[in-house]
Amino acid sequence: MQIGLCLPQLGGYVDRDGLRAFCEQAEELGYGSLWVQEHIFYPLHPVSGYSARPGLKVPDAYRSTLAALETLTAAAAWTTRPVVGTSILVAGLHRPVALAQQLQAVESAIMNAKKALIHDHIDHCLDQSIKVPGRKGNAALREFRAVTKYL
Repeated sequence: MQIGLCLPQLGGYVDRDGLRAFCEQAEELGYGSLWVQEHIFYPLHPVSGYSARPGLKVPDAYRSTLAALETLTAAAAWTTRPVVGTSILVAGLHRPVALAQQLQAVESAIMNAKKALIHDHIDHCLDQSIKVPGRKGNAALREFRAVTKYL
């Protein structure tokens, strides 16, 4: 089972360094996915309570949020293993061409991270095949051949 995390993007206290550290530590700890949410509007005078609960105030953290797709692109660029995605994306509030460009940027960041991971693994396999003679070296070369088909 894979466990995912929602990226910290709510509230005015979140900055680039904190977000990057969060992403890198989540990857290091083995989390399988990183998620963003899009919140564009904050109700100044809500008619109903937060989460349809009468009297419950909308949390102040929702007054300021990092943009979903830009945050997602950064997370994809800073990590190599976790899957990234949106738990909330209100596509109808975006211009179609701009949304397509932003999603392409996310996909590009994911592909670049994937290539970096594959290249690191190839380097490891080659190092092992050179340093370790016999079966283990041959096994590393076989693994190298298997990995190269993903390039």
